[in-house]
Amino acid sequence: MLLIIMLLYYFVLLIISLFYKLKHPKEINGLYGYRTYLSMKTTENWVYANKIASFYMFIVTHAILFFSLIVYKLQLMACLSFNFSVVLIAILIPVVCFVLMIYIIETKLSKK
Repeated sequence: MLLIIMLLYYFVLLIISLFYKLKHPKEINGLYGYRTYLSMKTTENWVYANKIASFYMFIVTHAILFFSLIVYKLQLMACLSFNFSVVLIAILIPVVCFVLMIYIIETKLSKK
């Protein structure tokens, strides 16, 4: 069950990241894209931020799968409880990965 949830989560993120990579927004909008204060400051920042965000989203998707597979393996070996594994896979790992992604992008934007 946990493996099915994990793989569905991965495939949804993969589809979103591939769509975002192929169709990242060219103009500042309120619908979708990497929207932060720095990214929306200028059109140049917007295009740059969305271009690198699409790349990092793809990387983060694979990182989430990788770390989730490690947690799943530990859960199968009875090193982690099922409930703790679900919390790690569904909440903690994705949040940490996306926060790191945002930090990296914002750092690159501020140095630009």
